[in-house]
Amino acid sequence: MLSRFMEELVNILLIRRFRMNLLAQKLNDALSAEITEEGFKLLLKGMALFALIDSDFRKNLKDFNGRYLFKTIDGPINVAVTCRNGKMSVYEKTLEHYNVRVDFKDYKAVVDFLTDPDLDVLDQMLNQKLKFSGNLNYLYKFGYMARHLMVQLGIAA
Repeated sequence: MLSRFMEELVNILLIRRFRMNLLAQKLNDALSAEITEEGFKLLLKGMALFALIDSDFRKNLKDFNGRYLFKTIDGPINVAVTCRNGKMSVYEKTLEHYNVRVDFKDYKAVVDFLTDPDLDVLDQMLNQKLKFSGNLNYLYKFGYMARHLMVQLGIAA
């Protein structure tokens, strides 16, 4: 009980909820237009911040260590995500060692991946919107977490 109180106090002092609401508005605007690398990084940073704020979302990262690399074939998106010790970090670099690498065909493929209410990774692979290497379960986990965040923010249904 005391730890929950301390968590809420830290969230208030660091203005995390206000920052999350501001980030949600920016993310909604980015998804309304054509997504860019900045919009994708915004989503990832939102996930990292939301993990600090929301204990239910943080459960997704409990005892989970994963390394993701996201790219587009034409090169503009090159973002890495690491999950370790219940925290998520976003980097603008390439990882040498990763659990899953996702190469999107283009920006539209990124938007489809993030906003499709019935995400079907296999269908997207068959339609050549994305290709991946590594553990497919990690990709499904990421898709679930991204979707969870957007539903919580009221961006997706």
